[in-house]
Amino acid sequence: MEPILREPGAYPPEYVTSEEFTHMFSVEFEHDGLFTGLGDRRKYEGCTHDVFDYYHTDNWSIQVMNDCLEKIGYDTADPNIHVYWCMPEITSILDGLVCVDNFQVIAAMNSASREQKTLYLLVLDEKDHIWCDVVIKLP
Repeated sequence: MEPILREPGAYPPEYVTSEEFTHMFSVEFEHDGLFTGLGDRRKYEGCTHDVFDYYHTDNWSIQVMNDCLEKIGYDTADPNIHVYWCMPEITSILDGLVCVDNFQVIAAMNSASREQKTLYLLVLDEKDHIWCDVVIKLP
């Protein structure tokens, strides 16, 4: 099945736990927002949400993620565009984000997608304005 951009208001797919859909998942991007505040008042405000469905763990990669970004209108060649992922055990952007820029992060995302069928909180920083102290390094 080919990955698709979910229409606004549409219901998410029901991924089964057997056969080919075992490794299928969705990805939710937050973009067009602005990082505001300091300390415990930090927020990513005014953002748009776009969800892509039917990704397979065997195919998820930085290039596939970039294809998603291009479908929603971003130039992935722009050096100011960065994508950050809030890992499942982290509850908010205050606790730290991981930059999606290497194989280890992609592998962690694939692993998380087996438990959580939607990878939430992929935050797009299109102006390179994220705070350095909220980004963590994946071991």
